[in-house]
Amino acid sequence: MQSHKNTLLTRGGEVVAGASVYVYDGGTAVEATIYSDNGSTVITQPIATTDDGEFEFWAADGQYDISIAYGGDTESYEVTLFDPIRGGSTTDIKIGPSASPALFLDVSANQLQVGKGLSTEAASIEIGTGRTGDGFAGIDAITDASYTNYAWSLRRAGGANTNTQLLHRGTGELEISALDAGSVTLSTNSTTALTVDSSQNIGIGIASSIAAKTHIDQSSTTAAIPVLYLDQADISEEMIEFNTTIGTGNAIEAIGAKTLTTTHFIKVTLPGALTRYIPVGTIA
Repeated sequence: MQSHKNTLLTRGGEVVAGASVYVYDGGTAVEATIYSDNGSTVITQPIATTDDGEFEFWAADGQYDISIAYGGDTESYEVTLFDPIRGGSTTDIKIGPSASPALFLDVSANQLQVGKGLSTEAASIEIGTGRTGDGFAGIDAITDASYTNYAWSLRRAGGANTNTQLLHRGTGELEISALDAGSVTLSTNSTTALTVDSSQNIGIGIASSIAAKTHIDQSSTTAAIPVLYLDQADISEEMIEFNTTIGTGNAIEAIGAKTLTTTHFIKVTLPGALTRYIPVGTIA
């Protein structure tokens, strides 16, 4: 429901009192239902302009044709009434041009719904649209009385190349979950850096076809860096610890009476830039 108010003037700028104003549903000859207030008192047409040449009415959202008769002349124009904020009930507020708008504030649930009732139309939230200078933008969630500024926050300071932060407070987990059979991917410079697939296999530098529980793919032929770099500051501890069942045919088995026939060497670098080779081969 929205009001429409206008003043009727002659071409010479003089007010026209006592003119007859008719309001029709848009594109028809059907007189619209109009009110003198916000939807409770119906006005019988025509409306007469006041001594100041004014007239006003209320009507439901929609398009209307207005016809004004005075001194043997008739003037017509179209008007669209639109109330951008409407109370849908005692517990909600609707914002939008239709009875089922895309922006809906459910007061009883303290919930703002964007895109409510849409079909294939896009729905989004933008913060800082049209900005003409650098400035902070963020979302803070307050979920308890301990962390009164935020429990989690998504934020970015002003500037084209500043940091974006996802902040989590408390000792609980910061959880990122793909609830169905999807992968979780982190990318840098528009290239996949880390992938955890639906079988919880981890790929570094690879987006799909992860071939091991941890698969590191150094795909560049000119990177001039090792695939794996182990930096052990505690010199009393191992570089690598293996945990499995030792046995014949297993991933680790005792040497016993078997003999290793070396077929290849694996290149490694030791502290001091020492290049060494680990022999590998077959056993029998």
